Amino acid sequence: MLGALSVGSTTSCSSDHGRARKVEAEPGVQSGSLRLALSARGESGSLYRLRDAFFQVRDAQFSFFQTFNTEDDPLATNLEATLPVGDFFVDIFGAFALERVEPDGSAVRVTTTLVSPSSQAFRINPNDETDVTFRFETNGEVVEFGQGRLVVQLEVTERAGESRRTVMETSQDALSGLTLRDTLDTALRNAGTTSVAGEDVYHAIIDSYNSAPGRDPSLGHCNDETTAGQPSLNGFPLACPRLEGQQFDNLDSWFPLAFVNRLDLAPTDGAHCGQQRIIFANNNGIGNGRMLMIVEAQIQNPSPECGVSACRPIAEFWESLATVTDSVERGRLLTEAFLSTGVGPFGPFMNARNLGPDGGQIRTNNFNDFQWTLREFHLQAEPVVLPVQTAVAEAPNGQLWDDLSPLPQGEACRDSFLESIPNLLSDNLATLGFPVADACEDAESPNDFSRQNYASHLSSGSGAFAAEIDAQVAGTGLSSNDIANRARFAGSCMGCHIEAGGSFLGNGISAPFSNDFVQVSEQVTEPCTGGGTCFAISEALRTVFLPHRINVQRNFLAAGSACALPAVDAGVPTPAPSVGDAGAPIAALRSGGAPVRTLGGQPFVANAH
Repeated sequence: MLGALSVGSTTSCSSDHGRARKVEAEPGVQSGSLRLALSARGESGSLYRLRDAFFQVRDAQFSFFQTFNTEDDPLATNLEATLPVGDFFVDIFGAFALERVEPDGSAVRVTTTLVSPSSQAFRINPNDETDVTFRFETNGEVVEFGQGRLVVQLEVTERAGESRRTVMETSQDALSGLTLRDTLDTALRNAGTTSVAGEDVYHAIIDSYNSAPGRDPSLGHCNDETTAGQPSLNGFPLACPRLEGQQFDNLDSWFPLAFVNRLDLAPTDGAHCGQQRIIFANNNGIGNGRMLMIVEAQIQNPSPECGVSACRPIAEFWESLATVTDSVERGRLLTEAFLSTGVGPFGPFMNARNLGPDGGQIRTNNFNDFQWTLREFHLQAEPVVLPVQTAVAEAPNGQLWDDLSPLPQGEACRDSFLESIPNLLSDNLATLGFPVADACEDAESPNDFSRQNYASHLSSGSGAFAAEIDAQVAGTGLSSNDIANRARFAGSCMGCHIEAGGSFLGNGISAPFSNDFVQVSEQVTEPCTGGGTCFAISEALRTVFLPHRINVQRNFLAAGSACALPAVDAGVPTPAPSVGDAGAPIAALRSGGAPVRTLGGQPFVANAH
């Protein structure tokens, strides 16, 4: 069911969840265009359209994959994408069906059976064509979605890898020598803390996975709080104990995956300058043999009287890395900025004061035990310092969506959800967020495809809460089910990391996929621009989040110099809700009462993800 499409000489366009976007290839990279046909005629001459189908194009190692949804544009005749040369598979999945278009233009769903394999292999060769066909049967009639072609040409465009360096560095050479121990030790030293060491911070995180007394009775443990006799946090269930507690003596087994620039999280009033992050991984043979940790430092504004423009030195520093072709040199510059010298008036990014409790955090992605789960930790103010586990921000417990659930905080939380709906209305996925009241935030974000499946819990209710949501979003093209799915993608940690991948979010938008539960993989690599090996990034980063962050930073730099606020939220493609909008977001309100948004257009939250 693949049709032909020629490739332009400089750029090509692909369907980006219903929105046109540029697909940039690197110099010398051979790429081709893929078209997925969505309509065909049967043997009787009747016109059929394919509906509710997902297609995933991937290579054998899952280092490249792209997903498409027929509902991005139900009336489209095809979907398009750009592919590099290589061996691929195309898979069809979902509750797909055919609809027959009647002479009067109406459409009727018909019984559908896929009679060709659901997964088909093909190879892309330079200047060659490959046929792939999907066939369906309905009422005895065979419908073949055209024998098509994958047309491959040589394409040379902007060096996208250089732009990526301005917001993320995943080169193994650039990261060489960086350790989690040194990062934690330095963060404490930069804060002037001498009472504890990095190993103490690490032990506090890891021992929280053990039941008391754990390895160190003086630390916090996962059964310190109980609800109805079961381990809990913030009143919600917490798996306890977990195998991650066996990582207690493994501080030196962690290795770095990425430096990450999140200037886009800076609020437009300049209350701070966003976050600077380092991702670490650990593949010790405990249980499933995998655990990840991300240290997310919220950067204080050294000149708050200048507003957000005082954050320019950070943007200028990261932009300068685009032209540093030596990955080892980039690593040196980044390590200095994060650990030792800082940037301009900014001290080193890694500072214990930047890791909580009023902004910044350490998060873990836990695979040693099952179910896989994500958790959040905040360092405490002096004299406590050591991190404690907190509820996961923007990730409410799913049962709160069910208005028949007996949870005591349910009614208040559903009011909170209604207030935050304006934060889910943009069709630019990079700007979505779901800030909710603290009492609604779940203890953790587990991979059980149930607990934070908000649409499922919503449908289990009486229908009254769904009706309230439908009334609030009337005229937007969205339904209460779409809102619940968007909240899962934008708020639930596990939703963004895996469970929401490919889900339909309304208005022709589908959620992008992560890279095997993570956004940067420690298990899969890809070539770096200019040579060397990089840790592979996800489809979500590559197609949605990083292009947005690159544009946000460039718009910010173009907006003006020090002490001049940008006239608009840099990088926001659609207007944010105004103060007078019904149901204004509950995200942080400043003295004037106006909801604050970030440079990237997200709702402002104290501990942003």
